[in-house]
Amino acid sequence: MSFRIEDKFEIKYDSKFKLMNWLIANNFKTLFPKRKINSIYFDNDNFQSYNDSLEGCVPRKKIRVRSYSNNQNIYLEKKITAVEGRYKESKKILDSKKILDHYFLDDIYGVCKPRIEVSYIRNYFCIGKIRITYDENIVYRSYYGKKTKNFIHSLKPIIEFKYDIHKKENKILNELPFVKIRFSKYSEGIDSLKKHGYL
Repeated sequence: MSFRIEDKFEIKYDSKFKLMNWLIANNFKTLFPKRKINSIYFDNDNFQSYNDSLEGCVPRKKIRVRSYSNNQNIYLEKKITAVEGRYKESKKILDSKKILDHYFLDDIYGVCKPRIEVSYIRNYFCIGKIRITYDENIVYRSYYGKKTKNFIHSLKPIIEFKYDIHKKENKILNELPFVKIRFSKYSEGIDSLKKHGYL
């Protein structure tokens, strides 16, 4: 199990050029080609995972089925926040339809069903042990056993710094010219879809 830190920053669409210049100036390299990520998030009928995220409860987790545009594999993932830090459990599954059409039984949240689908384009950069992801074109959709036409297109690209919890924070992280925020795509998606009456 590897704990890590994830710091998130919000930027505007018209600041992407500024970000790219900053990455070049600080010797970041492209880790691998950008790709589309698609995640379907699960929660119980009380939306406990969502509420735990809002309240910052520990321990808490997010449960999702995830796929990538350049990979035929599908993964069942649990993103867990514990007292010691964050870590992710990922398991390749052969048949996602069985879970998506029924439910997932979790040891904390009990019976969890698919609630929303989140898709976006992710760009990857790194320097040493520090990895940066830049997520854009984020789309949230309600999920009721199948995809619906109800969706929200986010105007909020997100940068994430990911680094080992045992490493000292590199000064580069303090020099990023953007605002650090607390952010969850799942929570943001729930809020946006509820606001527009899609959940």
